[in-house]
Amino acid sequence: MPAKTAYAFRGVKRLAATILIVLTFSACTKSPGGGDSEIPIGVFDREISQQTENFTEDSSCGQLLDLPARGLACLHCNIKIARAQANNIISLMERSCVRNLATNFLVDGTFSFDAAFMKQVIDRLSAVGRRATIIFYLMNGPNQRRWDITEINSFGGKIEPQEFRSRIQSDPALQERFRSIVRKLVPVLRHGNGRARMILIPALEDNLSDSAANAMYNLILDEVPSDIHFELGRNPCPNCYRGNQSGISPGVLHEKHTISFSSGVSNGIITNDGHGFKFESGDQSGNDPTITDLAMVMHEAQKRGNVFILWNKTWQGLKNYSLGAFPDPRTRGYPLPTPAEEAEIIQFLRL
Repeated sequence: MPAKTAYAFRGVKRLAATILIVLTFSACTKSPGGGDSEIPIGVFDREISQQTENFTEDSSCGQLLDLPARGLACLHCNIKIARAQANNIISLMERSCVRNLATNFLVDGTFSFDAAFMKQVIDRLSAVGRRATIIFYLMNGPNQRRWDITEINSFGGKIEPQEFRSRIQSDPALQERFRSIVRKLVPVLRHGNGRARMILIPALEDNLSDSAANAMYNLILDEVPSDIHFELGRNPCPNCYRGNQSGISPGVLHEKHTISFSSGVSNGIITNDGHGFKFESGDQSGNDPTITDLAMVMHEAQKRGNVFILWNKTWQGLKNYSLGAFPDPRTRGYPLPTPAEEAEIIQFLRL
């Protein structure tokens, strides 16, 4: 089936379209780990190869390293008070001289919304031969689990999860609020069309039933124009809240937050989000793994064709957070890494 034919089916506005979107743009290739796997190679790859066939080297890097897609979390990077750190995060990825880079954004309002900045990140991570993977989360599941105490005004954040599951399937007003988030993101998606592999996930660490997740997929499909190429993913959080389900519909990418060597996920997304780590150059107290330990987790994940994203609690302004409501993002500190930490991060990305 030609690529454009799959997108024509978006008109039916149902999950079947989701399946066609991802599966039509898949082919059996060799995974980063050497086994057979399905990795999207559709219009995105053809357009990227046309754009980059004459740019095999970064002028500041020399030859780029052809490694499986990996990168640094930037969930909070839309908020302007974190901009110096956000630019540093993107710079570290550029300085790693890795061709296939990945990052993510939480775009539900938790950390504001800055379309111009996200477009700039897409440009930087797809320049001079690089290939970017950009993941967008449209809702903040961890914040919603604190619905009764949170002061963060994000989509669905103050609605009890069981109530939300029902209403997102039946309440036109709540559905319209979600649609408006997707519509707001469309100019960023259009900018990334052909420049980056783009993945839309209904919620970070979601508190959804399977039927609620399917409803949100269909709302996304309704609002993203058919000529914009993207994939759908899901980041379920089983056992995080009563009634949470974790089904992954056919053709939907699975994201899992873990530091286990055995994630059980293939051709999806793995991140240590929610799990801290220690720099080798820093304080070694506590039970968190080291960044070297996480490099081994990354390698195991990428043997199964997964994207890996390194998350840092301190960068997100949560260094001293333990329990209760999350601190207001507008009052957090977003520190820059030390030179020694920068060196370790760059080395991590190059392993």
